[in-house]
Amino acid sequence: MTECWSRDLLESDRRYFEAGAELVPIPGAVIAVLPGAANLAAGSVVQRIDAEAAAADAEAWISLVEEALRDLGVPRARLYLDDPHPHPALDAALRARGYRPRAEHGFTKAAASSEGFEIELVPADDERSWSVRRELMDRQNRGVDGHPIDADLWIELERRKHAAGYMRPYLIRAGGRIAGAVCAARCGALLRMKNLVVDADFRRRGVATATAIRFAGIAREEGLEATGCYALAGEPGLVIYPRAGYGAAGVQTEWVRELG
Repeated sequence: MTECWSRDLLESDRRYFEAGAELVPIPGAVIAVLPGAANLAAGSVVQRIDAEAAAADAEAWISLVEEALRDLGVPRARLYLDDPHPHPALDAALRARGYRPRAEHGFTKAAASSEGFEIELVPADDERSWSVRRELMDRQNRGVDGHPIDADLWIELERRKHAAGYMRPYLIRAGGRIAGAVCAARCGALLRMKNLVVDADFRRRGVATATAIRFAGIAREEGLEATGCYALAGEPGLVIYPRAGYGAAGVQTEWVRELG
C-alpha cells in the first residue's frame, strides 16, 4: 500500500506543475511552463524525465533541454529526476554544466482521525482570502519551494492552478487569527498537502504539525487512503512530518541552473 501512495505522491507533483500550464514534449521529457509566470521557479519545470534515455548522451540531451527552455523564454532550467536508480553519467553531466542538486523527501500517512487539534482550515477561494494569502506571501523571505518569491506572481500561479481544478486553497486559523495557508489536491488514493506556509508569528507553535495531522483527517473524511507531502532537504519539514506520524515515501531530486 505504501508503494502505491508513493506513486500517487510523485504523480501529484507532476500534476501540480502541469495544471493550467502549457505542456511542451521534448525527447525524453516534458516541459510544463505556465504562460506569464515562467520567472517563478514553479512556473516552469522539466519533468517526466526518462533518465536512462537522457543518460545515453547526457551532454547533448542537456543542451537540447536548455535550447528548448530558452526558446520558451524561461530564465532557469529546473529538472526533476525521480528514478530511484541513479544514473551517474547524467548526474556527472549536470554537475559539470553547473547544475545544483537538491533532494525533496516524500512523506505519507494513512488517513486517520484528526480531532482535538486547535487549528481550523478555512476554504479560501474568494477575493478577500486571496488578498490575505498575498499579504502572507509578501512577508516571506522566500517561497515554499525555497526559491525567490514574487507575492503577486505566486498568488496568480495558485489561482490559475485552482481554476484548472487541481487544488483547493485554505487559510489556517489558530486562536482566532490567520496563522498560515495551505492547499489540498487529490491524486489517486492520496490527498496531497501542498504549499504550506506558516506566518512568522506562529512558527514553532505546532501549527505546521497540527496542519499535517489535520490533512490525515480530511483524507479520511473524503474516503481516501492517505495524505502526503514533500519536504526540502535541510528544512523543518524533515522533522515536522515524522512528528505528525508521516513515514518516508521516496526522494526526488531537483537540478537547477540559471540560464543567463
